[in-house]
Amino acid sequence: MKKLISFATLSGLFLLSAPSALADAPNITGTININIPNVPTNMGVILSAVVQLIFIMASLATFIFLIWGGIEWITSGGDKTAVESAQKKIQAALLGLFIVFLSAAIMFLVQTFVNVCLGFGCTIIIPHW
Repeated sequence: MKKLISFATLSGLFLLSAPSALADAPNITGTININIPNVPTNMGVILSAVVQLIFIMASLATFIFLIWGGIEWITSGGDKTAVESAQKKIQAALLGLFIVFLSAAIMFLVQTFVNVCLGFGCTIIIPHW
């Protein structure tokens, strides 16, 4: 109980001392200039950024599952079910990586034949006003 009372007293004194310390602070006046970059409103720019983000996240997830499966395989200790589980995890990760690369190839072909920038190997020019 004494600890609680002393903590509450010290906390109250600390909070009450703040206004007097702030009263002695020098008066700072002026303006702050913050430059916010132009946010792209073009739907193609936003779509290509979202597609690139999805591909990056899918690749990272694949890498994490490969590492996870490898660690499970190493730490299985010869247990047949644990080894099979790790092998299935690695196979699923490799299949997911194949699907990610296949979808990227399909999007690149669509981008090439339709002449639309979907975010793969094309230059997006964002105007700065």
